[in-house]
Amino acid sequence: MKICVNCGTSNNDDNQFCIGCGQRLEANQPDSPPAEPVAPPVPPAAPYFTDVPPMQQNPPVQPYSYGQPYGMHGYATPVQDTDRMERIRNILSSRLM
Repeated sequence: MKICVNCGTSNNDDNQFCIGCGQRLEANQPDSPPAEPVAPPVPPAAPYFTDVPPMQQNPPVQPYSYGQPYGMHGYATPVQDTDRMERIRNILSSRLM
């Protein structure tokens, strides 16, 4: 069995060209697939730092003030008429005396 050095396809011993890629097969090729080149180990990358701007603080949120419920009417505080009240007191006190 001939192994193509270009693509690694197994070929018959009597083939002159690879059936996988068409590469010319050498007459005295080894029967095992070519050893894959070993890449040197990659050194670990240095940590990547960026300048991060400080976070902005949001202004404090004011609590929501709930208004009068829909359909409900508040009652107005009556305005006191102090002059009128004084006249009524005078009338009543003059009759009692």
